[in-house]
Amino acid sequence: MTQGFIGRPPDADAVRRDFDEFVTQLESTPSETVYVVFGFGWGNEIYEHDWLELALTGSELRTRVAEAEAAGLGRIGSDDLYVKLPALGVERQYCHEADVHVTAADPKHPYVEAERQRWLDRGWEISPCKDA
Repeated sequence: MTQGFIGRPPDADAVRRDFDEFVTQLESTPSETVYVVFGFGWGNEIYEHDWLELALTGSELRTRVAEAEAAGLGRIGSDDLYVKLPALGVERQYCHEADVHVTAADPKHPYVEAERQRWLDRGWEISPCKDA
């Protein structure tokens, strides 16, 4: 089971800003690979069959999302995007409900705690989440 937090921003554009900051952080370590699944609803258009994880760098993630958004296949904050950070043991979900989930096996994971505090500092509403 993973545990973490759901961050609900005070305004609709904050999810996009959070995504852009997250990808910029990934791009600062260009050799790091994350595993990404385009979920509901753009997964229906992006994948031919099974929704499989894509191994991407931060730059590749930015490009893939930009291309999908430009093609009208989906949008951050309106469609699900799942990102696993294996080096940290953390998962992030940009949710179709215009919020962000950050989870890890350890509920006190330093990355999860840092994101929770960053969101609180920015006026986001925080609630716990548990995934099976």
